[in-house]
Amino acid sequence: METGGPVFVAADVYYLPAGGARAAAVMAADAAFSRLAGARVAVVPDVAPYQPGQFYLRELPPLRAALADKPRPPRHLSRHDGLPRTRL
Repeated sequence: METGGPVFVAADVYYLPAGGARAAAVMAADAAFSRLAGARVAVVPDVAPYQPGQFYLRELPPLRAALADKPRPPRHLSRHDGLPRTRL
């Protein structure tokens, strides 16, 4: 997807029970994701074991695979991770 304008991407990684990981990315032309412009999924057969503070070893390879054919790198990148917070 190349619109010439900004591209917003939401991505996540799921670790498969049998090993490896599946990464998915959804692209939109606006920050509210009201106009979806594409999606990609990639499966990476081998991933590094979890190590606190070592995001780049475990999650980055599947994310890069999901975004590998995107012709232009993002100008701005924000990475958020975690579960939604709920008030009890």
